[in-house]
Amino acid sequence: MVATGQTPAEYLAVPAYLIGLGIILAALAESTGNIRNLVRADWVAILALYGLTLAEFLFQQPEFNERSNMLEAERALRLFTLGFLSLVAGRHLFVGRTSTGFHISNLSPRLSLTVFWIIVPLAFAAELWAVKFNLFAMIDAQMGPRFSQPWSRGQLGGLYSLLYELGLFKYAIPALAGVLLNSWRRIGLFNLALVLFPTLLTLFFGFCGGTRNVFAAYLAGFVGTFLLTQPRLSFTRVATVGICAGVIFMSASYYMLEFRNIGFKRFVSAYDVVDTRDTFYVDYNMWAIGKLGLLFPARHQHIGLELYWHALTKPVPRAIWSGKPIDLTTSIEGALEVEGLTVSTTFIGESFMAFGEFGVVITGLFLGFVCGWWNYMGGRMRGGYGQLVYASGFAAIAIAMRSLMFFTTNMLPTIGLVVLGHWINQSVQSRNRK
Repeated sequence: MVATGQTPAEYLAVPAYLIGLGIILAALAESTGNIRNLVRADWVAILALYGLTLAEFLFQQPEFNERSNMLEAERALRLFTLGFLSLVAGRHLFVGRTSTGFHISNLSPRLSLTVFWIIVPLAFAAELWAVKFNLFAMIDAQMGPRFSQPWSRGQLGGLYSLLYELGLFKYAIPALAGVLLNSWRRIGLFNLALVLFPTLLTLFFGFCGGTRNVFAAYLAGFVGTFLLTQPRLSFTRVATVGICAGVIFMSASYYMLEFRNIGFKRFVSAYDVVDTRDTFYVDYNMWAIGKLGLLFPARHQHIGLELYWHALTKPVPRAIWSGKPIDLTTSIEGALEVEGLTVSTTFIGESFMAFGEFGVVITGLFLGFVCGWWNYMGGRMRGGYGQLVYASGFAAIAIAMRSLMFFTTNMLPTIGLVVLGHWINQSVQSRNRK
């Protein structure tokens, strides 16, 4: 209703400011009852979707005007509105009526520390194996150009991909660190100092990797568990931690785009001669959404359930299922006729490819429902380890906003934490009975 402007970027700027203001006002309203209301899965989803689409239009975007046109911008805004409103509405669809049936075994800080040191070598197993367990060689390789690392996975995977998938445990490392940081008196400063090294290494790997949604998921996991396990949580603390995390992510995401094709090491050594952007931008997802909105079904047929089947089966290693589908019949890159790069369209663009505007609404409602269900489950998880499991799910929620294709895969670390925590708890109880 209010979008106006002479250029596509100007046209999207007004909604960007108004929806951003609406999010801030909603956060203030929800924080008055209980400040912990802000540390929820649905807020992660809302902020992630806004950050992936409209946030960049708070700044000047001359390059966007060169890529897009007013027709594409109008189409993108229409589809975004459908997806955003469906997500917001969907989180209210789940109404929990029972209080039993799902239990997370709580672990003491010492046992949580044990879990931490179990998952760290698993998380870095593929990298360490590829460099023959040379830690310095691993760090040096990570600072190279994107996808140039010796552990980079091939398209079709193989037996090595089973080891590669253990890298998903990296999402749990910062989240566990957030829990242990609040328990430093019980684990001791020495153990806390030891925990910081793999935690910072994980964040550094996420930063050097150049994939911003991965870095954001690491940061969200740490911030989520740190706030959820605070004995006394105030608005000031939430605001301070949130602002600091926002500044870190904004700064990191700007530079990650600048060096990911040449590598962090080369970027640092040649910083004075490397051309950098004058403005902040994310991925121009609204360009891709708007373009897909005009291409389907005018030039390409909707792909239907194929999208959701592909997302559902993605966690299955190809070493186990050799016949697993390789790609969609009509890929995003194929529809947009781009080569040599991966294009992100958020769940909005993907679900539109599947079933048009109906697909956007249904998928948005479903993801909102999942957020509402996970919030309900999180309210029943007691203790630091339970809050860890809850916050670890934030990574899957955030990444689902960027792409449905990785939603199920990024649920695996949360499932792994549940299984690992239950196993350790059962082992301790069995030992105590003896």
